[in-house]
Amino acid sequence: MQMNVDELFVNLNVLSYVKPHSRINTSTSVIYIEGSCSRLPVFVRRFISGDSRIETLRKLHEIVTATALFLSEKRASLNQFQKQKIIMLLPEAKKGVENLLKTYSNDITTISRLKYILTLFDEIVIVESKSVKDKKTKDI
Repeated sequence: MQMNVDELFVNLNVLSYVKPHSRINTSTSVIYIEGSCSRLPVFVRRFISGDSRIETLRKLHEIVTATALFLSEKRASLNQFQKQKIIMLLPEAKKGVENLLKTYSNDITTISRLKYILTLFDEIVIVESKSVKDKKTKDI
C-alpha cells in the first residue's frame, strides 16, 4: 500500500518522538509509540497486534522510500511548502531511528538494517541539498 502525504508527515513526526528503548507499533498506516502503561508484556502486545521487528523495519523502509518519492522532482503533487516541511522533519525523524539502535542493541541484524535505513535518510538530505544548490545556481 502506498503512503499518502498526510501519513508521511505524521509518521516522520512520530519518529521524531521515539526515545531510546521505546518501540513503535506499525500495525496501522500511521505508526505510534508503544506505551509502557499496559499490563501485558511487550511480546504479547506485539503478537496480538501482528507487529514485529521485521514489520518495524519494513515500515521504516516504507517511510524513507515514500520520503524520497515525495521529494523527487517527478512528484509534482507536492508544493514547495510541503516539500520544505518534509525536509524540516527529517533530522528529528532520523534521531528517532537512531534511538531505535539502542532499543534493539542486542540484535545485530536489526542494527544493521537500521543503519542502512539511516544511510537512506542521509542520501535524501544530500540529494535535497544538491537540489537546492542547483536551483540557486539556475536563478543566478
